[in-house]
Amino acid sequence: MLFQGLAWSSGAWWKEQRTFALTTMRRFGFGRRCLQGQVMEEVDCLMDEFEKYEGKPFNIQKQLKTSVSNVICSLLFGKRFDYEDAKFKRLMDLLNTLLAVLNFSSPAFIFPELSKVKFFHFNDANPTLKALSEFIGEMVEEHRQNFDENNINDYIDAYLLEQKQRTSEVNTTFTGKLPIK
Repeated sequence: MLFQGLAWSSGAWWKEQRTFALTTMRRFGFGRRCLQGQVMEEVDCLMDEFEKYEGKPFNIQKQLKTSVSNVICSLLFGKRFDYEDAKFKRLMDLLNTLLAVLNFSSPAFIFPELSKVKFFHFNDANPTLKALSEFIGEMVEEHRQNFDENNINDYIDAYLLEQKQRTSEVNTTFTGKLPIK
C-alpha cells in the first residue's frame, strides 16, 4: 500500500493522526450545522447542473457523487471545484477507479497482512493510489506556497500548522512528509 493514512494504519501513528483529524474536521464544521453553508452552496450548483437537462430524464449518480465530493473538497482543500474543472474530473476519475478496484468490505481492511495476498487485488490499486497521492501532493504544495498560519481555511492548512508547531517534538507523526509509504 502506498498510503499510510488512517484507513491503513494502527498504533501510535493512527491514534495521533485520528485525534487530529477528528478535532480538525469538527473545527471546520463536520457533523455540525456550520457546514450548512458549504452544503447549501453545493446544492445550488447541483440544481444548476440539473437544469441543464431541461426536464429530461437522466441518471443523477455522477452529479450526486460530484456534489458530495465537492463538499468534502471544500473541507480538505478550502475550495469547491467547478464540475467541468479538469483537475477535479481527474480526482473524480481516480476515486471512481479506486472504488471499482478495491472491495472496501474485504477482510484485508481489517487484517492488513491479507492485502499482500493476490486474491484481494490490492496491488491492482497501486497505480491509482500513486496518482491520487500525486494529486494530493500537488494540493499540499499549493497550500505550502500560500501558507499563512493566521489564516487557516481548510484541513491541509491545519495540518501544515500542526507540522510547524510540532517541529521540535521528537516523537511526532507530523513530519514534513505526506503520510505515504
